[in-house]
Amino acid sequence: MTAESKRLGQKVHQLFNGGNYSEALQVAEEQMDLLKNAYGPNHHEYATAMNNVATLFQALGRYAEAEPLLLEASKIQGRTLGPDHPHTVASLSNLATVYEAMGQAERAAAMHSLVAVHKNTWGEKQKQAAKKR
Repeated sequence: MTAESKRLGQKVHQLFNGGNYSEALQVAEEQMDLLKNAYGPNHHEYATAMNNVATLFQALGRYAEAEPLLLEASKIQGRTLGPDHPHTVASLSNLATVYEAMGQAERAAAMHSLVAVHKNTWGEKQKQAAKKR
């Protein structure tokens, strides 16, 4: 299972870097379905795959399709990894970019503010953890 997901993820990355966004999207959707079937709809791995699919929708200018995936991914990641985890923050940051592209400046600004708060909180947690070692 993990090997297949990893293989698909590498293929998505390769296709994305080559500018083959439509083909990368198909493979990313396959990986997302695989992870949903393996772990269920509330697992952080599935949420990360949702973020990847949404990123490809962004690259293709399909912002209305990216938005709900990013909203759901960030909710799942927030519950499972924490609101300030880098994966959660990445989904929120991508959502801010989608809002900007959709001309929703207020929502984008609010999301950027939230991202900044969560990045700061994560950084503080990392400093505290380092002090305890």
